[in-house]
Amino acid sequence: IHIPTWILKPIAHIFNYIPMKHPPINTKRLQSMTANRTYNIKKASEELKWQPKTKLETGIQQTIKT
Repeated sequence: IHIPTWILKPIAHIFNYIPMKHPPINTKRLQSMTANRTYNIKKASEELKWQPKTKLETGIQQTIKT
C-alpha cells in the first residue's frame, strides 16, 4: 500500500496528541519511514582509496541466490 506523505503528515500530527501506548503512526515513525537511505561510496573512494570487491549487480545476484 502506498499512501502519499502529504496525507500521512497531518494524521501523524494528530496521533502525537492522542494518548496511546502504540499509535499506528506518529511524526517520529513517519520521519523514520520516509528518510532518505541512499548511500554513496564516493568519499570512501576518494579519501581512503577504497573500492568494493564486488560490483553491485553481482552482489545483488549473489544475495538472491542464497
